[in-house]
Amino acid sequence: MEAPKEPTLLDRIRNTWEFANLSQWIFTFGKAVKIDETWSDIEVCMLLTMIKMTASRFCSLADSQKGS
Repeated sequence: MEAPKEPTLLDRIRNTWEFANLSQWIFTFGKAVKIDETWSDIEVCMLLTMIKMTASRFCSLADSQKGS
């Protein structure tokens, strides 16, 4: 019997609520905002990662400005 494989980064991202939420939003509103519906999972994962990084940086910036 083989040991269970460690999930890949793509598998872990696909199993997040953020990925499901973004995918549903693109499916629902994609035509209205002119987003191509043929995006691959990898492209959606990259977009989600960029959004998370931007949000994280924004929060860090906001935290550093609290005392100013």
